[in-house]
Amino acid sequence: MILRLLLLTVLFTSFGCAFTTTEVGRPVAGTDGLVVGRTTKAEALARLGAPTLVQRQFDGDLYTWRRTLSRRSSITILPVYVKAFYYSSGESRRDALSLFFDADGVLQGVGLRRESEDPSGGLVP
Repeated sequence: MILRLLLLTVLFTSFGCAFTTTEVGRPVAGTDGLVVGRTTKAEALARLGAPTLVQRQFDGDLYTWRRTLSRRSSITILPVYVKAFYYSSGESRRDALSLFFDADGVLQGVGLRRESEDPSGGLVP
């Protein structure tokens, strides 16, 4: 009887749950203070810090700052005499600021994408 109870306990308690939130990169700044045709590469770097990605173009440089926010949840059940069950779900949201500088180092274009905030300013659940 004790062996059966122990076996049932192991059978029904051999599972695990995990909930994780991962953030890669710093929050992406807005475009305030960046003026197309006037802001220089040095001014942008002093204001924003080192970019995540630098792409050399034939007519200038593209600097990109990124942040990725990921949320994941999973459950694993490992019964003794049955195949294991695993379920996982999640989402990732990315913010990115891209600045294009011409060959003289002057800002010529700005791109901003924000996915990690909802319209009211909070993080998307």
